[in-house]
Amino acid sequence: MSTPIETIVDYETALAAGERFLSVGHLISAKEAFERAHGLGHARTRAHVRAHLGLLRVALAANKPLDLVAQAGLATFAQVFTPLLGRGA
Repeated sequence: MSTPIETIVDYETALAAGERFLSVGHLISAKEAFERAHGLGHARTRAHVRAHLGLLRVALAANKPLDLVAQAGLATFAQVFTPLLGRGA
């Protein structure tokens, strides 16, 4: 499965924005950026997992244990099930 270059660039841009926002403590903006990356990277295992790990780090920084557990589970499920759905690495 081929991903259009525009989608890859948008995904990387969103992921980088999430990292920048997280590094300066803008947790709401970081979460929004990682959620955008999640939507853009959902079809690719590595991208899907990276987005969930970004959201996990937001939950950790925000001291939200339920969100932390949820994102850990979702990252694990993404790692296991995205490839089984016939999606790329």
